[in-house]
Amino acid sequence: MESHAEKIIPHVWCQGTAEEAVAFYRNALPDCTLAGSSRYPSEGLPDFQQKFAGELLTADLRIGDYHVVLINAGNACWR
Repeated sequence: MESHAEKIIPHVWCQGTAEEAVAFYRNALPDCTLAGSSRYPSEGLPDFQQKFAGELLTADLRIGDYHVVLINAGNACWR
């Protein structure tokens, strides 16, 4: 019988610094590649996300056999 174990994919919260984090990991780890990415829409964002319009939202990194997702967002402290 074949096993279908689920994989845990870490998500790293970047406080507006995802572009820099992608560059850092790609330079620091020779087997790191950008497998995909998404961007915030240019319009229609809520007021608290306006500063991210058009910016990187997520970056899918492959580091060897591992998959890591960077999330570009604001302050992680919730009120």
